[in-house]
Amino acid sequence: MTSDVSAEDQRKIVAEFQRLREEQKEIAEEITRVEEEKREHKRVIEVLSEDCEEDQKCYQLISDSMVELTVGKVLPQLKDKFEKLSSVAEMLNKRLVDKGKELNDHRVKHNIRILSQKESEEVRQKMVEAQMAQLKK
Repeated sequence: MTSDVSAEDQRKIVAEFQRLREEQKEIAEEITRVEEEKREHKRVIEVLSEDCEEDQKCYQLISDSMVELTVGKVLPQLKDKFEKLSSVAEMLNKRLVDKGKELNDHRVKHNIRILSQKESEEVRQKMVEAQMAQLKK
């Protein structure tokens, strides 16, 4: 970051950068959750489609209740839910890309450089040495 920015402004810039990174992380976590739910739905759809007759009984957990239905009734609902989950996943992926662009724009605008682990350790070591020198005085 440039040196002509006050310490308070630097803290605000870094806080905004961290907020954007946290939002990006939350979106990525939501994508993971939705993708897992899609996989579960897909597997159930495959099993019901391949191994079951439409009039065969099946059970669906709705809230805290187990409900007896038929495969013919459940399968369309599952397929519809799968399609909705696919749409949600697509929308979340777009949001993730947009958030990444926003984060990168903020980084470039404020000349933020992300330190490697080695650079970060070197900075910490210098800070510790500086504090030790202060204590010796």
